[in-house]
Amino acid sequence: GLYGEHEMEGALGGNLSGQHPFAVAEAAARGLCLDSTSQSVLVSGESGAGKTETVKKVLQYLSFRSRREGTIAENKVLGIDDLVVRTNPILEAFCNAK
Repeated sequence: GLYGEHEMEGALGGNLSGQHPFAVAEAAARGLCLDSTSQSVLVSGESGAGKTETVKKVLQYLSFRSRREGTIAENKVLGIDDLVVRTNPILEAFCNAK
């Protein structure tokens, strides 16, 4: 498949093309971790083009990557998915602000 664990492993080694969601996510993660520069991933397209699914794949890869490397916080390993869930109330507050 296009989005399996084999492809995620390939993205870690830089073996995927630049437009694959895992390759884009890896480039952003490397920029953040190695260069300490803020990163953004912009997913655009027409209605029905798969933007939501692409974002899910980017987050899936970042979760996979963070679980491989681990993030030390509160004496346990947290994945990016755990960190995103913890920030969700803050994000919702911004989105719902009037």
